[in-house]
Amino acid sequence: MNPEQVGAVGDQLRGQVGDPVTINDFSEEGRGVAKAIDSDGNPGKTIFIAGALPGETVRYRRTRKKRKFDEGVATEIVNPSADRVEPECEFFGVCGVIDSVVDRSR
Repeated sequence: MNPEQVGAVGDQLRGQVGDPVTINDFSEEGRGVAKAIDSDGNPGKTIFIAGALPGETVRYRRTRKKRKFDEGVATEIVNPSADRVEPECEFFGVCGVIDSVVDRSR
């Protein structure tokens, strides 16, 4: 997802934009997984972020708040992953078939 697509998706959703977080893993649903940092600097709540890849630092808009985790969508890729590639499909980000593009050849 290029920055314009990420921003457009994020702007359509209501919610609070969070501080930048580092994505540590992928969920089973293909979303990036991060840990929020609390005011004392300790890892806190888990956040599942659509449009984010492991190794990236992203800003996100929270779309759902639960007791044990939050969900969100990436609004800005601060530091992209080396695995992020430009999509070949002209409909990427529009049709919803593919959420992210990762270079698996490495």
